[in-house]
Amino acid sequence: MRKILILISLLTVTTIAVAVLYFSTLGISTRSNDKALAFIPGDAAMVAGFRNEKAFYDIFRDYQLFSAVLGTVHTEELRQLQQLLLLRPGIMEAAEGQNIFLSFHTEKQDGISLLLLMTLSDKADKNDLVDILLQPDETFNAIKITLSGKTVMQVTLTALKKSFYLFVGDGMAIGSFSRSVLQRSLERPPQSRIGKEFIREISAGSRQTEASPVNLFINHHAAASFLTLLVKGKLNGNFGLLGGMSGQTTLNLNYKSDALMFSGISKPDTASHSYLDLFLRQTPVPLTLQQTFPAATANYVAFGTSSYNEFYQALHQLLARRGELARLETQYKLLRNSTGFDVEQQLKPLIGNEFAMIQLADQQKIGIVKIQNTQALSAALAQVSSPVTENLFQLKNANIPYYFFGDPFRAFARPYYTITDSYLVIANAASTVNRFMSDYSSAKLLTRSADFTSFNQFVAAQSNVSMFFHTANSKSIVRSDLKLPYADAFSDQAYGLKNFFGWQWQWSGDGDHFFTNLYAGYADTASSPMQLAWKYRLNAQIANTPQVFSDEQGSPFLVVQDKVNNLYALSPEGKKRWALQLTGRLTGPITQLTDRSLVCTTADYLYRLNTGGSMMAGFPRKLALRASAGATFSSIDPAAAIIFIPCGDMIAAVDASGHDVPGWNKNTGGQLVQELKIATVNETSYVTACTENGKFTVFDLSGKIVTRAADPTPTPQYRNPVTIQNGADLKSTFMVTTNQAGQLVTVNLEGRMNVKNMGSWSAGHFFDTYNIANDESKELIYLDNNQLYVFGADSNLVFNYEFGHNILSRPEFFSMESQSYQLGVASASDQLVYLFNDDGSILKGFPFHCLPDFYTGTLDKGRARYFICGKTDNYLYVYKL
Repeated sequence: MRKILILISLLTVTTIAVAVLYFSTLGISTRSNDKALAFIPGDAAMVAGFRNEKAFYDIFRDYQLFSAVLGTVHTEELRQLQQLLLLRPGIMEAAEGQNIFLSFHTEKQDGISLLLLMTLSDKADKNDLVDILLQPDETFNAIKITLSGKTVMQVTLTALKKSFYLFVGDGMAIGSFSRSVLQRSLERPPQSRIGKEFIREISAGSRQTEASPVNLFINHHAAASFLTLLVKGKLNGNFGLLGGMSGQTTLNLNYKSDALMFSGISKPDTASHSYLDLFLRQTPVPLTLQQTFPAATANYVAFGTSSYNEFYQALHQLLARRGELARLETQYKLLRNSTGFDVEQQLKPLIGNEFAMIQLADQQKIGIVKIQNTQALSAALAQVSSPVTENLFQLKNANIPYYFFGDPFRAFARPYYTITDSYLVIANAASTVNRFMSDYSSAKLLTRSADFTSFNQFVAAQSNVSMFFHTANSKSIVRSDLKLPYADAFSDQAYGLKNFFGWQWQWSGDGDHFFTNLYAGYADTASSPMQLAWKYRLNAQIANTPQVFSDEQGSPFLVVQDKVNNLYALSPEGKKRWALQLTGRLTGPITQLTDRSLVCTTADYLYRLNTGGSMMAGFPRKLALRASAGATFSSIDPAAAIIFIPCGDMIAAVDASGHDVPGWNKNTGGQLVQELKIATVNETSYVTACTENGKFTVFDLSGKIVTRAADPTPTPQYRNPVTIQNGADLKSTFMVTTNQAGQLVTVNLEGRMNVKNMGSWSAGHFFDTYNIANDESKELIYLDNNQLYVFGADSNLVFNYEFGHNILSRPEFFSMESQSYQLGVASASDQLVYLFNDDGSILKGFPFHCLPDFYTGTLDKGRARYFICGKTDNYLYVYKL
């Protein structure tokens, strides 16, 4: 293999790709792992291992990430090599069901080279294998040569015009496209080999092949040299921390078709005193600083400590070993003696548990620290800084950030700084700090990107160190820091590296090792799940959730309202059927009756119109009281339907002709802010109402009160809808909702109330119950600030999701064919819509950038699902999923 990747994350992909494409039909016996591994030269940066099985190869047959990284030319070359050489009868049988190992090495001229190691099965005969490869045809030619005193076959592949060097003997086969790498592997006595400890890690990790299709082993000492081959000069900045790592990492692949996901364990060599080792004995914490990072962030490394004091002590021990602490302490002692300012006593108590270093697309660097007390820190730093503007200052004394945070902040000797909210922001240029503040105040943030939000859903919420590389934002850095062959791979059309949104490494301390995660999200632009079917220009922005109905001939049509109260009916092809203007905004969803007529309400009117958009006799009907929520129907049969409309603390009731129903206009004892619900018990229907102040009332259809119940707490508040839990009788049929504390409140139709604690929730939380997990019961769904929690009927957590911003509107639920519902959530702050699968993952293609009102479901007579939304340009967009 020649030059393809940058950095350790990208090398990961290459290792797997080569493993599959080169040698998917060769293996190594577990019994002889150590024997084969002992041939790997000591400069091996990484070793990959996997089992040669048909199932394994089937999994990765169409894995597009391989060709994205290798490039189309290299991919085709490797496929030819596999077909022409390695699928030949006799060779394939010798290694079926065995493990293989591939190691990566650096060479001064050829760059990156691969070494294959495999033991041969007991049934394999060396002479037979050699004879097979010495039978030339038009696709290849093989000759015997001597390397390091061993007989080696030089196999020249005609189409590739490239030679592969292969040694067969001593019960194993070892091969490489690099003559020098194979020669170093075979030389005796060996000049350098990987250590016994690394061999033990590889052997132990290889036994996990059953659980992981690919295992990756990283030798950090050699990897540092490996990385220097790719860059101009020395590793620096955030990625310079990788060069200081030591020990080994074992990673297991978690298969995902559109991403690389690895997890495993890193075991540092603590004798090397690496900076990252300071976090070994910290426990994982939520990393929240990314909420402040500018949209132009190219890369960052974020740190979190469970105990900053312990980190501080360990940092100073490291600085003492380096011979730097005494100089810094002497400097700050002189400051204390001359000014009375004690750096440690006056600043350390104010430092929070997170800090980060970001590099922007223009290569400017910014440090961010979470702080405990904004006013106290401002006053303290004012004693050792000079004002530049009202809110911008510069430190007068050198290396204060380095003294408290170490290596990531070494570059900030006397930085400019500002303090905003609970963050200290530092940079070496005043303009960089000002630019950060401009982006922060105007919310031009990384987390507001739909792509980042989609990427971030697969990243662990807690860790101690998190390193991120943004592919698109790093174009300038790639060009300036990488040697040309590697930089070209990020723009070459033959590669797909540009389609990787980003790469993220995470380390979580656990005593003597780290739990390690690597994630790289890939966007296949050729197979986007969002295909625009059509768009239609409204007179204003979309104002409600679109709905789909059918006319008398069974032909579907779409109905939507805009913000100037126009109601539109559109065909599945995007043609206008009709439009009319209502007196105001719809107060709830439109309901279609069995005669196909549509019924809806605004605050002042009840409407009923036919599918041609014409009003039916008696409509629109002026409401005596203003509607406070949408209408509820006792039946969708016009002859039997009673339409119940919440109007403040009253319930209005009219029939499908618009006439008042006697016995109603009932007072409920409190404001109605949600729709009423119909409960049916033994074919008898009841109207249920829950007021904002916790009054529950059950009526029969004539308006007679069946049951009353009231929350006994002093000042109850209810703002969430009621769900009906059906039962065989009044006693076993329940109204279900939550109070302001988020407690689950159930009231049966006989008036018995039960309250259950479900955790701690804000008074503004949203709650509903729907079957969204495609099981037999409804889930309990809480949406509070930026957190979504879904509980099963047994109150056990089904899944949780954290959004980038607080959610201001109720979740939406859309019917699926399986009697379940798809959950949708709109984040108005960043105009992102999320659609969830039944396992809590985000639907591919989401979050999607649009306005908060949206619909997903069928639109035409087929079974295809669509996503329908509006954008700020006043267009309605219809996408086929």
